[in-house]
Amino acid sequence: MKSYRTQCWCVGNAYCLLFLFLGAGASTGQTSAPHKALKGSGGIAIPFTYDPVLQPFLVIQIGINGEAPLPFLVDTGLNLPMLIDAQAAGKLKLHPSKERLTPTPGTVSYARTDLKRVELPAADAHSSLQASLDTAYVGDLRLPLERAFGQHLAGAVGMPLFANTTVRFDFAARRMTFYLDPAPPHQRSGATSLPLRTENGLCYVPLLPDEGLAADLLLDTGRNFTSLPATLTVWLEPSGSNAASANTAGGAYLTDKMLLPMLPLGDFKEPDVVIYSEPSTGIAALGMNLLSRFLVTIDFRNGVLFLEHPSDYETRIRVDGKSGITLLQRDTHFYIDAIENGSAAEQAGVRSGDRLIQVDGYPLDTLPKQAAQHLLDGFAETQAHLTLERTGAAPFQVHFARARDFLPPAPPHYGLVAEREPEGDLKITAVLKGLPAEQAGLLEGDAIIEINGEPTAKLTPRRIKAAINKPQLTLTIRRRGADKPLIFHLKAGP
Repeated sequence: MKSYRTQCWCVGNAYCLLFLFLGAGASTGQTSAPHKALKGSGGIAIPFTYDPVLQPFLVIQIGINGEAPLPFLVDTGLNLPMLIDAQAAGKLKLHPSKERLTPTPGTVSYARTDLKRVELPAADAHSSLQASLDTAYVGDLRLPLERAFGQHLAGAVGMPLFANTTVRFDFAARRMTFYLDPAPPHQRSGATSLPLRTENGLCYVPLLPDEGLAADLLLDTGRNFTSLPATLTVWLEPSGSNAASANTAGGAYLTDKMLLPMLPLGDFKEPDVVIYSEPSTGIAALGMNLLSRFLVTIDFRNGVLFLEHPSDYETRIRVDGKSGITLLQRDTHFYIDAIENGSAAEQAGVRSGDRLIQVDGYPLDTLPKQAAQHLLDGFAETQAHLTLERTGAAPFQVHFARARDFLPPAPPHYGLVAEREPEGDLKITAVLKGLPAEQAGLLEGDAIIEINGEPTAKLTPRRIKAAINKPQLTLTIRRRGADKPLIFHLKAGP
């Protein structure tokens, strides 16, 4: 399934580069009084809001044309400087022109509009950043992240916002600090660094998830998940997997997610990393679930990404959880629709039909259903504190531990044994009766020359093991007496 982001949000080269500067006027040519830099920081800190459960994306305040600041999504996966929702543009009294930008035929089109002044309020009330930006694009954004999590956003700012700067994201302090001098800030010891490759105005990070495997990941703060190409995830060995809905700034789609016991990231070996499988038409990305583990410094000027483990690093290793509860929404009220048999929630006394009033102290009456379910499921190994109401009784509370939202891998049974011959061939040495290998027609002595389209001569034993642990398998066989290779499609038995 093609992601909405691929259709609508990654639209080629940026139309207008945005750069930030201190003590300069707006693009009209006017000048303003110098702004005060933050003492001892070497840069200017801009506050952002972020919550890994209720708002798993970055939002900053931006003032346009002297109006009160409005909330904008920070989306490094967007290569336009600024998109403004049509409703927000009306409040700002903007006048879009007839000139339209339509990234892909059939997608939403955007109207160009002129801007006089763009300002980012700083954490210090006496400081701010002005952006040399005189153009934005207006359209009916209807951000899926906004609908899913109940946030009201005026638009999004993209990669050109960061051009020729160094930016440090501190998720504990909820601040992003812009360093405007040519020299980047001093990098602390213990950090790992990864090179950034720029293409079409966007930045990509190289990743080596396993021996012989490599991928370039889009640096994307507009996603609340990290993804790898499906052609690559087929070779990985997760400790668990499950179906999932992937939410991006540009759209949502169904896919598979997996829990990797370890993922190399520069010099770090990150434990318990949740990875989504990206379809072939999508774009693999390094998203917020992994970026938020670190103190992140992005030196866009020199093309380097620095990651540092903060003091609270252990608490940031988050694995998707499940409550075992399915919600039903009626108007603004939520009710328990179904409970998983034997779940901790059932054992704690939750019953079907109960009205759910609060989760972990948060009232649910203002949340959309997806956000309420996401809050309820939370993260694995955390405590869920529910306030419930049952017919004829006063509100009461229950508490239970959330489980991991992953099914353990069940090794498939194909019924064949293969060994590497001294000459290098991967020979089938045994075919078990009544199992898929025999039913498909495989024979002892057959040489496996490809697994899922990959030449076996290039596969390590670990990658071969990962491949045959998948529920479906395609083998290319060289058989004595056959004039051409044979193709066999196997589906694992129980």
